[in-house]
Amino acid sequence: AADDVDVDVEDAGVEDEELIRELEAEEEARVGDGGDDQAKGKPKRNTWVNPYDGQPEPESYPGGPIEKNLLCDYGKIPHIARCIYDGHDRELISIVSNAGKREKVHADLHALDWWFPALEATGMHGLAQTGYRFLDAGLLSTFVERWHGETSSFHMPSGEMTITLDDVSCLLHIPIEGCMLDHEAAPSKELGAKLMMDLLGSSATKAAEEVKKTKGAHCRFVYLRELIDAYIKVTKQAEKDNDAATLEKYKDYIVRAYLLLLVGTTIFSNKAKNYVDLKYLKYF
Repeated sequence: AADDVDVDVEDAGVEDEELIRELEAEEEARVGDGGDDQAKGKPKRNTWVNPYDGQPEPESYPGGPIEKNLLCDYGKIPHIARCIYDGHDRELISIVSNAGKREKVHADLHALDWWFPALEATGMHGLAQTGYRFLDAGLLSTFVERWHGETSSFHMPSGEMTITLDDVSCLLHIPIEGCMLDHEAAPSKELGAKLMMDLLGSSATKAAEEVKKTKGAHCRFVYLRELIDAYIKVTKQAEKDNDAATLEKYKDYIVRAYLLLLVGTTIFSNKAKNYVDLKYLKYF
């Protein structure tokens, strides 16, 4: 059997807001890392300041909800719709296109005879075909302005509109049957490192380095891509050596690493733009 593969990876994101901004700048400067192409070369905006700080909450909101007991966040956060109505423009939202971060491994994976049947067996092959490199910031901002988390619905001129399981099935092409996912609190760094060792085949040293660099139980996209690239070489050698045990072991590692990369760049993406939480790894 082949030895566990040790992979060196470059520095990337963390949760801290200030460090995230620094990493975004690095990502914009990095060529070919699949970052947000639309953001390259754009000047950074100043941090938004709440224009209602220190002001008493009004009895009602002109142009907004009359009953404040349900849509509580409209005035407290405040909701972006309130800011726009009062003339406090928060500009367009900052959008991120993660499609390029998966494209780097697609070509190598699709060249493997066993890859598509293995991916199809997970039920996530449809999600792998979604994603956009170019996004309409104006359209997305319009939907954000009309979204209310308290009701999980968009408040449109024609009435309320929400997202159904049928929408999820048709748009994301993922299964909507089975057990509900249990998103518990983020695991500790130690547990995150153990998940990487047990389910991704990472060495103890590399797993510890990963959670240290990301300051939490997270895994960077660049690290996952490096793992996949390294493991593909191991599976090819195992096929030549007729080593079935090693082949199956590393095929499982590749599928898990790809699925974690997939959900981290689609349905479970976050504002850091370059890592995914390891709590999702248990689903694979």
